[in-house]
Amino acid sequence: ACHSNFAFDASVEDLYPVLTAGGELFIVPEEVRRDVEEMRRYLKANAINGGCYSTQFGQLLAAEEPLDVDYLCLGGEAMTTAPQARGSVYNTYGPTEFTVDATYFELRKGESYDPIPIGRPLHNCYAFVCDANGHLLPRGMAGELCLARPQIAKGYRNRPDLTE
Repeated sequence: ACHSNFAFDASVEDLYPVLTAGGELFIVPEEVRRDVEEMRRYLKANAINGGCYSTQFGQLLAAEEPLDVDYLCLGGEAMTTAPQARGSVYNTYGPTEFTVDATYFELRKGESYDPIPIGRPLHNCYAFVCDANGHLLPRGMAGELCLARPQIAKGYRNRPDLTE
C-alpha cells in the first residue's frame, strides 16, 4: 500500500518494487492515511502484504498487535521501539539527498536492541564514520556518518553553505 504522498521521496519505496514485480498497488486514501485504526482496517480488508511507513506511524500501527504483513519498512526518524509483524521488519535510514534509503537493518524476532541500529549500507552504497576533519575513524568510534554512492552529487549547486 502506498501510504506516502507522491511528493515525498519515500513514496518510491512503495511504488516501484510492487509495480516492477507485477503486484497490485493500493493508493491509500487521504482520510485513511491520517488514522492509525483506519489504516489497520484498510490493510486487513485489502489483504495488503506489506508497506513502508514513517517510523512513528509504523510503530503506532503495530503497537497493539503484530501486523499481519510479509514486510514492514520504517524510516524517517530514529526507531525507539521495535514494531511487531508476522513477517520481516526493517529499520531504514537515508537522507532525502540520497534518494530515500542508504542503510537497512532487519530486526530479528525475539531480540531486543538499545538503540535499534540503522544497519548496513544497501547495495552500491557506502557508509563511513569520520571525525570533524573528515578522516575515517576506526570501527566502533563515534563520529559523523558520511554516505556515498555513484549517483550522489558532490554538493549543492551554487550553495556551498549547504554543501558544508
